Amino acid sequence: MPAELEYDYIQATASMDRFSQDDINELRVWTETLDKSKYVPKDLSDKQLLLFYNACYADMDKVKTCIEKYYSCRKNTPEEFSFLPGKSVEGYDIIFHRLRDTDPSKYSLDARRDLTLKS
Repeated sequence: MPAELEYDYIQATASMDRFSQDDINELRVWTETLDKSKYVPKDLSDKQLLLFYNACYADMDKVKTCIEKYYSCRKNTPEEFSFLPGKSVEGYDIIFHRLRDTDPSKYSLDARRDLTLKS
């Protein structure tokens, strides 16, 4: 079951510099035909796909890479995604960060972990 996101899809797409519903449709077909080893859900909503699409500035190759890496990380490091903002069950502070460069090929999970452990 796809996640229900609380934003207006039509309003969001209208405000984007680059948008094509055909691209979103292509992404949906792509996710439905992916090999199961990619861990990408087959039922991603248009709203979910749009978040990846917008984050990668409509570059379809980057969008696909980003989706694959995101869901691979979710599968392989569930502890990274199991907390809500604030404190953990044990009372530890939870640290969030934002990416300056959203190019997935330049993201290093190991470097991010090292930085987090030093803070």
